[in-house]
Amino acid sequence: MEAFYAGAGLNSLAEALEGRVGSLDVKTIRYPGHAERMRFVLDLGLAERTSLDVRTHLTYRDVLVRRLRKRLGGDYDDAVLLRIEVDGTRGGADGTLVYEMVDRCDTAGGLSAMQRCTGFPASTAAVLLAGRALTGGGVGPADQVLPVEPFLERLATRGIAAQERWVPADG
Repeated sequence: MEAFYAGAGLNSLAEALEGRVGSLDVKTIRYPGHAERMRFVLDLGLAERTSLDVRTHLTYRDVLVRRLRKRLGGDYDDAVLLRIEVDGTRGGADGTLVYEMVDRCDTAGGLSAMQRCTGFPASTAAVLLAGRALTGGGVGPADQVLPVEPFLERLATRGIAAQERWVPADG
């Protein structure tokens, strides 16, 4: 596997943490060569939402997604890995707060780990919204409007939970 920096969809988080966090890095893990191959495809413009021509509603992105699904589709056992490291001070001692989560496909339930880790949070947010657990009105980024504890508790009941540990700087 290889890891590379990715930051798509983190604008609101970066803005919310501005002034409180010195740096924010996000890496994605894929098979060796994935980033280079995808960069080539994206540089060709094949992910653009521009229509192919006036006779069709299809965009370059639509065609790319359809071709990727056809070529890469099929059954596979996947995993979602999450690791968050926060360097800081706790009780006057320097160290790193580490959160880790590993979710694997549910072959019995017929769900990939990616389906679980995208669908379950979305449905959890919908349940909280329907139950009027969100205060205020209007719209906002999920990381700023969802009540954290109830959200994480509901995800844990679905088997998605991060483990937390403190690693002292001297240890």
